[in-house]
Amino acid sequence: MDRPAEHPLAPRRALSARAHTLARTLARTLALTGLSSLLTLPAARASGGDGYEENAYAPEHHVTEAALPGYAAGRLGVLPGSYWRVYLALAWRAAQGHPLSAAETAALNVDGWHVGPTAPDWQARHDEDATGIAAWLAARAQAGAAPVKIEAERATPDYSFFLNCPKDAFERARQTLAERQRQSAAAPQWAARWLAQQDAVFANCSPPGIQFGQATQPPAVLPPALPADAPAWLRADHAYQSAAALFYAGQYEAARQRFLAIALDGGSPWQPWGRYLAARCLLRQATLALGPDHQPERTRQWLRTARDELSAQAPRFAPAAALLGWVDARLRPAEKAAELAGPLTQAPMDAAQVRALSDYLVLLDSLEQQPGLDDRPGLIQAADPMTRWIGAMQAGDEQRPAALALARREAQAAPAGSPGAVLWLAALVAQAQPRPAALQLSEAERRAAEAVPASSPLYLHLRYHLLRLQIEGGQAAAADAEVSRLLAHPPQPMDTATRNRWLALKLVTAPTLEAFLAAAPRQVAETGAGTPIARSDAASAAPAASTPAAPVMGLDDDFPRRLYRALPLSVLKTLPTRPDLPVAVKTGLIEALWTRAVLLGDWATADTWAPTLAQGRGTTAHLYTRFVQATTPEAKRLAATVIFVNTPELHPHRVDPQGNDTEWGCQGWGTGAQDALALTPPAFLSPAQQAEARREQALLDALPNRNAYLAPTLLAWAQGKPADPEAPKALHFFVASTRNECRPPVPANGQPAPEPTYSRGAFRLLHKLWPDSDWARTTKYHYGGR
Repeated sequence: MDRPAEHPLAPRRALSARAHTLARTLARTLALTGLSSLLTLPAARASGGDGYEENAYAPEHHVTEAALPGYAAGRLGVLPGSYWRVYLALAWRAAQGHPLSAAETAALNVDGWHVGPTAPDWQARHDEDATGIAAWLAARAQAGAAPVKIEAERATPDYSFFLNCPKDAFERARQTLAERQRQSAAAPQWAARWLAQQDAVFANCSPPGIQFGQATQPPAVLPPALPADAPAWLRADHAYQSAAALFYAGQYEAARQRFLAIALDGGSPWQPWGRYLAARCLLRQATLALGPDHQPERTRQWLRTARDELSAQAPRFAPAAALLGWVDARLRPAEKAAELAGPLTQAPMDAAQVRALSDYLVLLDSLEQQPGLDDRPGLIQAADPMTRWIGAMQAGDEQRPAALALARREAQAAPAGSPGAVLWLAALVAQAQPRPAALQLSEAERRAAEAVPASSPLYLHLRYHLLRLQIEGGQAAAADAEVSRLLAHPPQPMDTATRNRWLALKLVTAPTLEAFLAAAPRQVAETGAGTPIARSDAASAAPAASTPAAPVMGLDDDFPRRLYRALPLSVLKTLPTRPDLPVAVKTGLIEALWTRAVLLGDWATADTWAPTLAQGRGTTAHLYTRFVQATTPEAKRLAATVIFVNTPELHPHRVDPQGNDTEWGCQGWGTGAQDALALTPPAFLSPAQQAEARREQALLDALPNRNAYLAPTLLAWAQGKPADPEAPKALHFFVASTRNECRPPVPANGQPAPEPTYSRGAFRLLHKLWPDSDWARTTKYHYGGR
């Protein structure tokens, strides 16, 4: 059975903690590599964007390369349900008492969600050495052929790409060319003719002219017709090459008929491959069918027919026997996954088991439920316990009740304290929530999780989630002692990502502001990732570390998110002068401080920080002086409006109620809600400070977008045509800023708000009152009805 491959689509934090598998499945491919025929079934993948990233401090989907040997050996740390399944399968093994040795882990060759020595390398698809194209081109050049360009991948009209011509096709062609040159040494023109025919075959590997979104594809490039005096061997090769050209061109039915004819030709050296490759044509139809051919029953019929044909050949033809597992996996994936899962939980991880693990992971993609897209029961209904456990760990919100019910049944059925019981407790605590009651842990379940000894591979995972539930239940202060103890004296070594996950708890349980700031810096988990930060002004002045192995420190998203959502202005304004404030947030914090003070009407705080904000702002420094000198709230608000119009980067660093970073009243972006602790205030805040923060956040949440907020004050002022050179300038910048402004989200009733008119109003005022100014001349448009 041959493995599919997957291509990451999502940028950093674009995948939710539980729903990442949907995006991954959209990128799933159907790769068949390593088979010994000239024609190899391709790898198909959905086209996807570049720039896939994960959290550099605690990766959501994978275990870092440095931590993997320890992880596979049983140092599991905290298991996110968002981990790719290879890591959950390794956790199941380790927790069952079958960890991997260092040699076994190395043999896995884990690459993202792939395992095995033939795990696809997407870069290699365009590497002529890796694809075998370079060696083939060198053989052509040695034969005196003119240079050609060959690509191994082919595009399809459904915006996909697949490996159409695999490495062994080029290798077989190179070997055959050498044989034909020896065979026709006395008549070299026939070897040249053979090479021209093969060039036609490979011209179909990646033809130009594919029209995305259209069902038609370019016609096949067939080998030129043979002269009447061509030798018999060349005629046999011509028939085979013509079938291959049709195959690579995607004309599978025509290719199948030609391969069947070759199977009946006793004089052809390709006869043994004829029926096998005819069956392969059916497999390509089943995996690459488009348009009206893409029907489940038709696909299954192609697979059944191919299986019958391969079964008949299997006793005497090894490649046919090797493909039967692949076909069975598509005809009965649940049964095949269960067959593979049993040995994977305990057998030594030799080459055969590595291949089995790769196949198993592929099969899970065909079993997972995609809510709203199909009615498959999903992994939690699988026949084998490891698959059910992986499904329970990865269950999203819709499947959470079912996952909890499964974990409860399995934990109760297993002997108390056994590895099986502990594994199901791990799924149970990961899925549990502090509310509603139906999602809570029972007292007995909590005690069972607490009773797991520190020697268990899942100890840190269980303790983490027990403390998470305590914190989310409003008892952050009570949880701090245990969080601090385990950070200071972990019973098992913590890899960097695990420690960062525990520091995220400490950020909430910190009993003092000092402890809160101390928990903020995180070490980058992935070597080579991240940007260094300084802990403080004093630290930033210190000389750089002399060793290149010094850890790279930074700030994860949870610190600024909690900083700007949970802390009231009265606390925020004390931070910029603290020596333990991470320098990386200082500039943004001062901007947020001043902006929030203006928006909340705290003019004294705004006056305090205006001079600092003015530093380095040569063209607008005088506007801050004007602001400080204003003596009434109305004058302050007008002076601040002029500053905002001239300084679009100023915003309140708002975090929306879902925990997403945003600006002013715009709809949030990102996946802040992915952090289960995102909206839990730090324990060091007093009840009064928490109430103060809630009041301020309610005002920030109610803000309109930036331009809607500024427009009334700005336009009312400009309407009076003040003798102020800042007025036309402000109108110009205001109109320009409306071009790409955010729009408010459409309300639940589906009726969008009326189109704002302030862009047009500012444009008309500028051209009416200051028609001869440079600002009017450079303001040629307003934007829409705004």
